Parts: sequence; C-alpha cells; structure tokens
Amino acid sequence: MSIHYSLAISKIAPSLALSKLIENIPEHHQENYYILSPGLLISTNTKPSKLTIDIIEDEFGFTPTVNIVINWYQVDVPLATRINLIKGCMEVINNTNCDAVLLFEAETIVFLYKNGKLVLNKIDGFWVDEVLVVIPIPYEFELI
Repeated sequence: MSIHYSLAISKIAPSLALSKLIENIPEHHQENYYILSPGLLISTNTKPSKLTIDIIEDEFGFTPTVNIVINWYQVDVPLATRINLIKGCMEVINNTNCDAVLLFEAETIVFLYKNGKLVLNKIDGFWVDEVLVVIPIPYEFELI
C-alpha cells in the first residue's frame, strides 16, 4: 500500500488543476488514467466523490470541484519527492482564486489555502527549509 495525499480544490476546472499541478513536476508522463513522475503517481480521475464534497464543506467551508489523489511509490529520494509535491500544489493555488486543502492519508491537514491565506500545519520534520523555499506566497504556521 502506498502513501497518498489528496488535494481538494474549489472554483477551478479539473484539466487546469492537473496541468498546473504537473507544470513543476519533472520527468512526468501520462499512462492510462495516471500521470507518473519519479516517486509520484497522480490520478487523472479528479471528480470529487459526494463524501469528499460533504467532508470538505463541513470541515473547511468550501465546495471542492476537483480532488486530485497523489500516491507516493518507490521513493528513493523522499525530500526531492516532497519538494515536487509541494511545488506542484503551489502552482495550482498560486495566482488563482481557489480554496484548497492538501490532506495526508485523508486525515492529516498538510496545508489549507482559503480566502487568500495559506496556513501550513505544524508537522514535525515536514516543513524543512528546502521545502519552504518552493512556496511562492506568504504563509503562516498553525496547528490545524
């Protein structure tokens, strides 16, 4: 079983969200219903389920139009893979008018971007300098 993240996004078309996500992920290519890059497998089936919509609305106060599932597999360089993950996610929300939340294993909030404010969850060891440097917009840390 692989580790997975899910990026729920509002007010954006699925095709635009996917193209923005992979813009900064190196060596990617599409195979069937997935986009592959070193260490990441990104699902192109981005329609959120009714349950996902209900949970995001209840927990975060916005309605997702897209839910992108990103699986980690065969990660030889975990820091580089994490940097690529965050760079891709930041490309989706940077300069757009969407709300977004990145969840780890559908339970742990990694970050929440809502009403133009980016909040990073204080996760031990996750937000190292090499990862923070790829975030192009102001952010703050909170326990969320």
